[in-house]
Amino acid sequence: TTYTARMAALNAAGRGQFSLEKEIRTEGKREPDSPVLFTDEVKIEGNTFSVPLRQIDDGGSPLLHFTVRHRQDTEQSMWKEDELSSDADSVTLKELAFGSDYQLEISAVNANGSSIPATYNFTIAEQPVNRMTKGSVVGVVMLIFLVVFLAVDATCCYRNRCGLLMTIAVKLFGQKVPGLKRVEEGEGNTNGEVKLKGISKPRGSLQQTGPQTVSKEGNHLTEVTCDKAPLTKHEKVQPPPADA
Repeated sequence: TTYTARMAALNAAGRGQFSLEKEIRTEGKREPDSPVLFTDEVKIEGNTFSVPLRQIDDGGSPLLHFTVRHRQDTEQSMWKEDELSSDADSVTLKELAFGSDYQLEISAVNANGSSIPATYNFTIAEQPVNRMTKGSVVGVVMLIFLVVFLAVDATCCYRNRCGLLMTIAVKLFGQKVPGLKRVEEGEGNTNGEVKLKGISKPRGSLQQTGPQTVSKEGNHLTEVTCDKAPLTKHEKVQPPPADA
């Protein structure tokens, strides 16, 4: 852009005459403005720092990159410099020293030069104390082992009726292990007898479990048991023959 300018001196007595007009031309391109840091969105996790940024004015030329410099806030510390791509939207610093103050400077760079750096100071907190000692680790491992052992033992107790829990239950509560009743055949038995818990009974014999009744037909008393009772209502009991 071309401008026309003239100048005049001014003091307590008044203003002097203007000089001749002179043309002034400004350059069309310049260095970019300082990048904008969103300090209200800063994130510090452990010893990692992150802050969003945005470039508003690039000075009429495309950005080449961002220059990032940081150091600890001490006299002996040296600046560490890195570059970010021109489309970066945040700055992240990792592996910082715990319990330290830091200085941060970020500049935007284009073909005409570097901007005035945007600055920010931040602090990394002290490293948190790890309360997990060796004894705690051993305790956790033993607890996991105990839980697994009890789970396996409970499975054996439920399915196979064995294991530590089953033994404790039998000794404390008198619980008997359920099983199937077996009928053992006697050894050397040739007459077809079956032994049931040490009791022998000829095969084919029936145990009379029903009540005995006495019926009166004519002048004779007839004893009827459950195994001699009529099977149907049409079946009649034959009286015994009369004595001669």
